[in-house]
Amino acid sequence: MSYTINNLDSDGIIKDLIISYIIDNACSDTIQIQAPAPCSTLVDVNLTVEKNTGCEISVDALVNFTIRVFRTDGTSGDVDLLVKDSLETGFEFVSYTASQGAFDSLTGIWSGISISQIDTAILNITARVLTNRGGFDCNNVWVLSQSRDDINSVPGNKDLAEDDSGKSCVSIPTSICSAANESVLLTAPSGVTSYQ
Repeated sequence: MSYTINNLDSDGIIKDLIISYIIDNACSDTIQIQAPAPCSTLVDVNLTVEKNTGCEISVDALVNFTIRVFRTDGTSGDVDLLVKDSLETGFEFVSYTASQGAFDSLTGIWSGISISQIDTAILNITARVLTNRGGFDCNNVWVLSQSRDDINSVPGNKDLAEDDSGKSCVSIPTSICSAANESVLLTAPSGVTSYQ
């Protein structure tokens, strides 16, 4: 004969249970059992962003960014995600393809993502370089929200030290017209002795 004990906290702590039973006369006994440890619901969502062009590009060039979100945990079940993509002002959005969900170019939000522990969702964004002012322009991407708590990152905080945020930049050369007597002042942190 077996019995089920309900409402026992899953905290891994040893519990004293008083068992009463009847064999000829009423008897009771105390036994100890260890409650099961809590089931882990934490996940580890990772995000990467890469560009498929060289470091230096020119005005009107097209740049393709590939954003990947995936998990590195062993927890079962799916995680629903929203990802934010923020192209800097030197880019103009052209098009996208996504393995899951849809991308809204006005809000920069990639929605409709649901990944299991073995899935990778991929967003490809094509953007055009708008400026020849020189310097760096970047695509900043981060997990905006997710349906389960993460082991080592906080969705939405845009912290590049965490594994759910990424940044990919391109170098845009400065155009100078020597006939118009234009010049550029270059600056660098102290300790830098030359330019390339």
